[in-house]
Amino acid sequence: MPHIPNNSKYYYPISSVTKKPLNLLAQINFVDMPHLEPFPRDGLLQFFINFEDDCFGFDDQDFVVQYIPFEDTNYGKYDNPINLDLICFENEYSPIEGTLKLNGRIATQAPTLSYIDFKDLFSEYSSNPDFHTYYSTVINCYNEHQIGGYPDCCQGEFDCISPDKDYVLLLQLGCTDHVCFGDAGVMNFFIERNDLACLNFSNVRAQWDCG
Repeated sequence: MPHIPNNSKYYYPISSVTKKPLNLLAQINFVDMPHLEPFPRDGLLQFFINFEDDCFGFDDQDFVVQYIPFEDTNYGKYDNPINLDLICFENEYSPIEGTLKLNGRIATQAPTLSYIDFKDLFSEYSSNPDFHTYYSTVINCYNEHQIGGYPDCCQGEFDCISPDKDYVLLLQLGCTDHVCFGDAGVMNFFIERNDLACLNFSNVRAQWDCG
């Protein structure tokens, strides 16, 4: 369950399609994270999707990303903001097994094959049919859990974002022992850099794909 403050500004997100509560996919407490520009230094960032849909609601853009500033997290938590019986915690489409905790660390990353400017960066070699295989082997291009950096996907390109805008990878969840989207897929959330600077999470773009 997410931390929903006892404050009239916040609510538990409801699906625009099913009219039932969405599922908490992830909650990031930036106080506990090593600071990474241009992300906030504090506050909670929550991601909600639809576990009952085999496409997780993305065909209808039926997801919610909600940011709660640090000063509002001090409000008491609602004891029961919604009818818990309405939430589908586990079914055949659930991408997450149980309740998991991730610990953040700063890492250095090489550009991924899915990076929008990858071909321009390596134009001298990209015509070589063996280059992509060699590159992915050398730098271990695997879709991991991450915030910021270079995104990865299974199908090779991101349909949800425009190449002429400056997007930041807000969250990527890959495939691990207890997290799996479809057939070893990856889920990505993007935000325009200007929106992130203003803490405006109303225009987040997202997609998931699998092999």
